[in-house]
Amino acid sequence: MGYVHLAGLIKIRRLATVWGTALGVALVLAYATPAMAAGSYTWVAANGLASATCPQLASSGSGQYMLCGNIGGNLFTSDDYGANWTEQVGSSSQPWSGVAVSGDGNLMYAVAADNLLWKSADHGVTWTSSVVPGTSFIEKLAISSDGMHIIMADSGNTGVVFKSQNGGTTWTSFTPTASASIISLSMSGDAQHMAIAYLGDMVYTSSDYGVTWTPQTGIGTHDWTTVNVSQNGQHFAAAAGDGTIVKSADYGMNWLPISIPGAQYWNGIVISNDGQTLIASQYFFDFGSLSTTGDLYRSDDGGVTWSPETGVPADSGWSPVAGSADRSRLAARAINGNQVYVGTNPAMIPAPPAPQPSGQAGQDGSATASITDAKAASAVSVPNTGVEPADNRLPIVIAITAAGLALGWTARRLRNVRV
Repeated sequence: MGYVHLAGLIKIRRLATVWGTALGVALVLAYATPAMAAGSYTWVAANGLASATCPQLASSGSGQYMLCGNIGGNLFTSDDYGANWTEQVGSSSQPWSGVAVSGDGNLMYAVAADNLLWKSADHGVTWTSSVVPGTSFIEKLAISSDGMHIIMADSGNTGVVFKSQNGGTTWTSFTPTASASIISLSMSGDAQHMAIAYLGDMVYTSSDYGVTWTPQTGIGTHDWTTVNVSQNGQHFAAAAGDGTIVKSADYGMNWLPISIPGAQYWNGIVISNDGQTLIASQYFFDFGSLSTTGDLYRSDDGGVTWSPETGVPADSGWSPVAGSADRSRLAARAINGNQVYVGTNPAMIPAPPAPQPSGQAGQDGSATASITDAKAASAVSVPNTGVEPADNRLPIVIAITAAGLALGWTARRLRNVRV
């Protein structure tokens, strides 16, 4: 018996190992590095809101459907990304204090500083109301992407949060702290991650669908004005009137301060799913001169650098911003002039999926795929919850890297095969 020295296989082994590993590493880096937001927003004045005052705005996951909480009048809705608005005369004239929209835009909710929850299941065309037991002065609310999970703050019950997990059919209540009033609430698209900001107290967070709550003592006590949770639940942001802005990139566990030199009086903040884009609204009323000031500020690098947003009136004072889950589409109200502006950043809008021969694309908020065989045909509806889909690149990366290494190992074994 002798040995066959396979020089060619040695070369194959080396090349396969090097290129397989290199390709795998390159794909790992591509997988791990989030895409940076780019481009600028184009802002236009919304149509149809001349008779409305909209300090409360809410948006569906894609931004196509929006809701305006008009003060002392009917609700207004938009189904074209905020460009045009329609007064919903069946919604009742109320001092609306809070609004929310589901991921697909079908379910809409509104509250008006009493004990009623108003709900629409047809994109805001028709509305019904129901009493929330134990409440007297509901002011704020937040909902999940499917519209089934709801949390609300009632000023008649200091610090108490009312929660429903079935679209408002039944309710429970809990009290993270009874020492302060709730100023803002937010939750992730799946409702697992929640945040509550208390005026003159702390921000409380939950990672178990609101069962247990943790005070974020590390960021201190402030006169918080707003808190926001990204749709995927990973990123949190909170702001206060004294200029404090903080953010978390690990589901609310750890927080970092954000500095915008010389800026304060924050009235609202939103953060994107990748944590890179933040929009902060500023509002200050000078009782001496009876004037309103403040700008919209934007960051595209996770809050490292900021600049006033261009394309909208400067120093106009701004209500909290609403927008799509990826923050490619926004709506904000300039308090001076009482005008809602709609912003679109084309560079941030995801590319549409490639058409599938066997299916058809649904309208915003849903996708419909047709499955056909020789015996039967059926349709499967998959709702878009506004939460980013799971990324399937990692298994491919691992497979390619493993294949390269395996080929190299096989060549090494074959180098000294007995013949």
